Amino acid sequence: MKAELLKRFTAILTAVIIAFCGCAQRPRPILSAEELLEERGTIPEIGIYNKLQDIRLITYDVIGNSPGVDLPDSSDGMDGCGFVTVPTGEWTLVLRDWNTFDISAYIPKGSITFWAKGNSGGEDFSIGIQDCNRDRLTEEKSVYSWKKVSEYSAITSDWQKISIPLADFFDGTGLDSSCIWTVRIGRSDGDVRISNLRITSSDKEPSVPSVKVNQLGYRSKGEKTAVVSGFYEDLKCSENTEFDAIDAESGKSVYSGRLTLADGYDSRYSGETVYIADFTKLKTDGEYYITVDCDGIERSAKFRIGSELYNNLLCIIGKYYYYQRANTALEEEYAGVYARASLHDEDLALGFLSDRSKTKDVSGGWFDAGDFGKYVDTGATSVADLLLAYISFPEVFKDGMENIPESGNGIPDILDEVRYELDYFLKMQDSDGGIYHRVHPDDGTRAIVDSFTDGDGGNIKSTGTTANACAAFALASAVYKDFDGEYAESLKKAARSCWEYIKENPGISSTGPYSTTETEHQTFYAACALYYSEGLQEYHEYIKSNYRKYEDGFSTTQFGHSSDNMKKIAYALYLASSDCDREIKGWISEKYESWKAQMLDTANGNAWNTPLPEWGIWWGSNSHALETGMEMYLLDRYLGENTSEAEALCEKVLSFVLGENPIGKCMVTGVGENPIKRTYSGIFGTDGIEEFPAGYTSGGFNSLDASLVSRFPLKCFTDTALDWVSNENAIFYQSALIFSVALQADKG
Repeated sequence: MKAELLKRFTAILTAVIIAFCGCAQRPRPILSAEELLEERGTIPEIGIYNKLQDIRLITYDVIGNSPGVDLPDSSDGMDGCGFVTVPTGEWTLVLRDWNTFDISAYIPKGSITFWAKGNSGGEDFSIGIQDCNRDRLTEEKSVYSWKKVSEYSAITSDWQKISIPLADFFDGTGLDSSCIWTVRIGRSDGDVRISNLRITSSDKEPSVPSVKVNQLGYRSKGEKTAVVSGFYEDLKCSENTEFDAIDAESGKSVYSGRLTLADGYDSRYSGETVYIADFTKLKTDGEYYITVDCDGIERSAKFRIGSELYNNLLCIIGKYYYYQRANTALEEEYAGVYARASLHDEDLALGFLSDRSKTKDVSGGWFDAGDFGKYVDTGATSVADLLLAYISFPEVFKDGMENIPESGNGIPDILDEVRYELDYFLKMQDSDGGIYHRVHPDDGTRAIVDSFTDGDGGNIKSTGTTANACAAFALASAVYKDFDGEYAESLKKAARSCWEYIKENPGISSTGPYSTTETEHQTFYAACALYYSEGLQEYHEYIKSNYRKYEDGFSTTQFGHSSDNMKKIAYALYLASSDCDREIKGWISEKYESWKAQMLDTANGNAWNTPLPEWGIWWGSNSHALETGMEMYLLDRYLGENTSEAEALCEKVLSFVLGENPIGKCMVTGVGENPIKRTYSGIFGTDGIEEFPAGYTSGGFNSLDASLVSRFPLKCFTDTALDWVSNENAIFYQSALIFSVALQADKG
């Protein structure tokens, strides 16, 4: 006991020293706007800090050509801007790399502005805007609106600035401002140059002061908070403003409290002033909403309090994998209005990329995300997440809960669904034990990808892919032995065959989607999974010789996991094995405690309880935050530590995903009063059905690839059918969500 206390004290002291030295991010002081003014001499400048960003379409840094010698000087706002000659045809300019963009906020005060110069004057050309609305129940998904420049200004032989009001493009044209896709220039009748083309507005980003809640609801015995936030110049409430929890049926207040300040100015994540309404003491089951005694703040979305909420949600989000099944017809009995014929049946006899005359049955498995690729690496990550959810919380996974064809066979539906993916992996295994990387249209035609560079001869099986599949097989064999011993044995055999291939073929990398170049850490992950499953000394000896190599998995820049980084999951599986080495356990514990302290420090140091730093809000951010809680729970559990901090983090992150976020949307389709309407999906994006299946989650906020959407990381999201950088579904996003929901369902 003393040794354990000393170890924990050392870990905490180390974290404190790191923070003091500036190596770790410390929680910033939480100040009101008035305190910010008093202490720092400044508060955000109205009209500047949250102004809509210019959408730059033709500038020097965008088009990359010479600025030209005859452009106006910097005093005219032209410094550093390149130019192009307007074509007689049409030139397409994308706003967000072919993702659609909601420009509704730009329209009232916005315009398309540019500088133009004709060769002799009197020339003309046109500018157009195109939308792309996949929900249109017509064959043509785009509407175009064109305006002639001459309607707004005559072009002369001198450079001049011209503006066209954005509203003119939308007046009676049917153009949908929520999903703008491209700007077009062209139809020139002479020699015209154009430069510094932008969409601009003097308005600020949209942000209505509002109450954000977990739109599914809260466990009767759990913590219950709502977030009240908005730009500080718009938010009129203050600390101690009263709020009420209103019974939705009677309309009467059943609980009253006062707001507490979480952040006077959240400059890092949302740009808003943030208050918290804590109503944890309300434990009576029912449906409610929150009101705030302040002008301009409408009631929250409705939510429920109860003990079965997450069990019901688990049924909805688990059905996702049935909808993602490849190469099988979905029957109306199970899919309802989303019944469909089998997709990509060429997988039953698919050619190899290196030799299309050679074919193999690689049918089955799940379509990875919004595309129709089938990637073993991401599939294996998803399988591991789902199996770990089942191992951790077996009582919440029932047979028949998802209404799939296998329901009623005595096996939990989640395991039936995992088996559908595992069977695909088995088909992707070659006779030498190696696993092919993916099924994907690498050259425009669907194929089994077995070639990564010109001249490699084909039949290449990546070491990393094989290792990821090996871990999935090993973990699954330990689970399925309680349901189907013969199948479990086949998985064990496949895992061992993978291991032999890995030993004989180290370091074979892959390229393309979900590729890997360094494969040793994936081999370590496979060894840990095999040792967890079988306990053989061969695997233990490998672990003993290599476990210190991957401590970077506990780097404070490592939050969540992926097919190319399963290091913390590997350590968790080792700790879960029946006989782990005490020295290795102590080493893992030491490295883990420092990482855990930083994750909790970050989560507790911001108003939104995310363990991700503001610079880490990138592709798949929701899943990274969920996975961080998952990893923390598993490592605490298998180290024999108290899991309460990990459970609290999982609950807070899940509430964030379900609506307690800066845009106030539930990030799961069909859940709550204000959910995302859709995700980017090749299956459902063009199926002609206006509705979208319930239970799909998206990758979430992405300040790296969707930075044009907002100045603030936790607002970089668009709810459109054609945004794959923030609103795409993925099998490994979904598995992270299922783990966290299963944890809440298990707590009841």
